[in-house]
Amino acid sequence: MARIFTDSFKNEDLFGRFLHPRRLEHWDNYVSAWYRNLRQNLCDPTVRAFVSVDGAGGKVIGFAVWERWGEGAKKMPRPYMLRECQKSWGELAIMLT
Repeated sequence: MARIFTDSFKNEDLFGRFLHPRRLEHWDNYVSAWYRNLRQNLCDPTVRAFVSVDGAGGKVIGFAVWERWGEGAKKMPRPYMLRECQKSWGELAIMLT
């Protein structure tokens, strides 16, 4: 998913040009930044991620990430083992790439 984000946002104003102005010179760092962001967010119970896949070819054609804010989010249980979740997810992602 980090590769999808990097390819999608490399020429976008906020996530590409503003937040990562030297992304084309340091592409691996840019990919790593998205990877860290995904790892942190996907272990958070207030975050939901959706991926849309083309049924014919299995190609990813869209994605969305939402984070719940406000009083409802504050009441949601937070995993006490957040670091373990991030570590496990990171190890899985490395195996899949």
